Amino acid sequence: MKIILYIIGLVLIALSVYGRYWRGRRIFERRNIAGIQEFKSYNDSLKKTYFENLMHFLGVFSLVLGIIVLLFAYFGYDDFLQWMQTHQH
Repeated sequence: MKIILYIIGLVLIALSVYGRYWRGRRIFERRNIAGIQEFKSYNDSLKKTYFENLMHFLGVFSLVLGIIVLLFAYFGYDDFLQWMQTHQH
C-alpha cells in the first residue's frame, strides 16, 4: 500500500511540474519581439487565459495533493489516525 501512495504522490507532483512548464511555454510562444502577448481576438485571449489559469490552479492543487499523499506514505496513515484520535476535544 505504501508503494502505491509513493507512486501516486510522485505522479501528481510530476504532472504539476509538467503543467507549469507547458503553461510557461505557451505564454512564451505567444510573445512578439517586444515581449507582448499576441492573440487573434479578444475572445481568443479570454478563452486561452481562462484555460491556462484553470490548468495552473489544477497544477498547484495536484502539487499540494501530491505532497500530502507522500507525507501519508512516509509517516503512515495509521499514525495520522491515531494522532487525530488523541487530539480530539
